Amino acid sequence: MYWDIGKLLTESQKQIGWGNNVALMQKVKDIKARYWYMIQCLKNGWSRDFLIEAIKQDYYHSHGALTSNFAATLPEIQAKQVKETLKDPYIFDMLTFTEEYDERDIELGLIKHIEVSE
Repeated sequence: MYWDIGKLLTESQKQIGWGNNVALMQKVKDIKARYWYMIQCLKNGWSRDFLIEAIKQDYYHSHGALTSNFAATLPEIQAKQVKETLKDPYIFDMLTFTEEYDERDIELGLIKHIEVSE
C-alpha cells in the first residue's frame, strides 16, 4: 500500500505547483494526509496560501479523514447527504432546506422555527 501511495504522490506532485509541494513536504508529515491534501489541490485548484490555511485548520481530520464508498455505492444526492450528516454534528432537519445554504440561512431558519414553536 505504501509503495502505491508513494507512486501516486510522485505522479501527483508533478501536476501541482512547486509552492504547494514545498508546503506539503514541510507541514504535513503523515503520508495519508499529505496525499489527501495533494488530491484536494488538484481537484479544487487550491493555491499555496489556501493549502497552508487548510493545513492549519486541519481540513484533513475535519473533512477528509473518513474514507467511504458512499460516492461509488449511492446516488450522488444521497452520498452527499450521508457525508454531510457524518461530518456535521448539527442536524437541522426541521429547517427543511432543499438546496445549498449558508450560516445566515440556518440562523434565520432557527429563529423562525423557535417563533413557530412558541
